[in-house]
Amino acid sequence: MNTPQLPPPVDAPELLKVFEVLGLRFSTGPAAGKQENLVLSLSHGLIGAAEQHAMRAEQAARAVGTTIEDIGTATGQAFEAAGCRSAGDDIALLSWLAQRQAQAVGQVNATNEPDELTGYRPLRARRPERP
Repeated sequence: MNTPQLPPPVDAPELLKVFEVLGLRFSTGPAAGKQENLVLSLSHGLIGAAEQHAMRAEQAARAVGTTIEDIGTATGQAFEAAGCRSAGDDIALLSWLAQRQAQAVGQVNATNEPDELTGYRPLRARRPERP
């Protein structure tokens, strides 16, 4: 891969400014914990906020007649914005995204409540409790 060297992660105060630009306002509170973990959590939260923003932008564009081909072209901008410069870089980003999405799916029902659509509980809720 020939991805250029990227700068270190943005700090928490700067990340919070980006959230505000996207229309989200919140505080990390006085006990935000270890700075690296806070930046990690905010950075992953930023992915969700940016994706939610992209969904709204796509809906607005579709409402005025944007084609699926135009949306596909816009989707490719994720690779440009991420600094991908080759197919290998693209695949590495997609692999990382797939791994994080798989982890996110596991977080969707972390409460062990039955799924609203299917009524099934997550597999971990079916395991017998250990004494």
